[in-house]
Amino acid sequence: MSELENSDILKEILKAVYTVAARRTTHNFAVVVLSTIIKNLEQRYDFLKKVSINSEIDSEDVVIISSDINSIFPSEIGRAIEDIVQIASMNLKEKAGQYFIKEIEGYAGDEVISKLKDCGVDLELFMLHQHYLYRQQQREEKT
Repeated sequence: MSELENSDILKEILKAVYTVAARRTTHNFAVVVLSTIIKNLEQRYDFLKKVSINSEIDSEDVVIISSDINSIFPSEIGRAIEDIVQIASMNLKEKAGQYFIKEIEGYAGDEVISKLKDCGVDLELFMLHQHYLYRQQQREEKT
């Protein structure tokens, strides 16, 4: 595969989030969650206005991204991806389970995950944090 650009990385992560969410819920719910997250983050990350989620169930491209995003600094793309994954994880908490991040990594692929690390995003660290919070919640429920 040729060198991944910002639009490729963002698209693959969003597709992975969509896929995991749709597997655990429904296509429509996954589209609404992802569309809402992106819309809410547009104020912080203006370039997200160039991203749209296709609600057609038979569509080959669920995520549509303008190539204009390739001019954004990779670290900015990384911060947006962290926020998207974190918010999606919180929104799907009961349905996605604690392995949400691991599934996203699996769907996104090693090359995308490697490029994410170059953008300053460590999904493994995020997953450890989520696991810690989950275990802490379990302990509190027992007491």
